[in-house]
Amino acid sequence: MPSETKSINRVKVRINGEDYYVKGTVPTEYIKKVANYVDRKMSDLSQNYPDLSRTRIAVLAALNITNQRVETIMRNFEVAFIFYDIADILEIKGENFFKVRAYRKAAHTIENLPLEIEDLAKQSRLQEIEGIGKALSEKIHEIVNTGSCKYYEDLKNHFPRGL
Repeated sequence: MPSETKSINRVKVRINGEDYYVKGTVPTEYIKKVANYVDRKMSDLSQNYPDLSRTRIAVLAALNITNQRVETIMRNFEVAFIFYDIADILEIKGENFFKVRAYRKAAHTIENLPLEIEDLAKQSRLQEIEGIGKALSEKIHEIVNTGSCKYYEDLKNHFPRGL
């Protein structure tokens, strides 16, 4: 079986006043967008902290960008956790296999989203996510706005804790 070789793109980008060459197998436009994002973060930090060295600005930018990504992962994880829990409770109750699978699939998809579920909810774009229909979209909105949803709370009330 022949292995597929991805072409490597080499792109010149400018970050915080310096030129860099970045290599990657992702599209050139993506590399430029990422570099532009890093440049904006570093520029903002440079303006707010003019006495810091470039190295410190770079470290702070890396920390801020990483923190944003971790926050996204955690928000998505909170929604996914509730959906996994709903699937488990429905399975214990002997509910329809397809309903259980829909919640598990939605949880897995949300858990692995590169985008923030909260932003997608605010933009009314949840149903663009594969496996998310009207009912799940409504529950996601409720979770994002309140931290839980009535359906989940009702299910939990019918089972002893720890089960």
